[in-house]
Amino acid sequence: LPWGTIHQRRANIDEVISGVGPYDLRRTTPVGVYPLGRSPYGVEDLIGNVWEWCLNEHRVPTNMGPTGMEKRVLRGGSFNSDRLFAHGVRRRGEAPNASFLEFGFRVMTPGKRSE
Repeated sequence: LPWGTIHQRRANIDEVISGVGPYDLRRTTPVGVYPLGRSPYGVEDLIGNVWEWCLNEHRVPTNMGPTGMEKRVLRGGSFNSDRLFAHGVRRRGEAPNASFLEFGFRVMTPGKRSE
């Protein structure tokens, strides 16, 4: 994890079931609610909040352009995950038409250039 092995107050996960803290919000949160979980590069909320959809096919991860109903990869765990599933290397597969409160995606914007 970007911050080490301690989870408490660093990501929107189910801390209660994980045994790492008192929080279990059972919902998504806005970016920035967990500043202790900010990566050294300034990226926030890399773990938890929602399982993030990826383009990769689940069964054949090198297939970056599936066109049918092949399961796609989701990564990172959600607000409903315990700490064992709240990792960027954790992956699961779901059909592209699957819809759950804990599924989402990451929107990226260009950062400021350092001089």
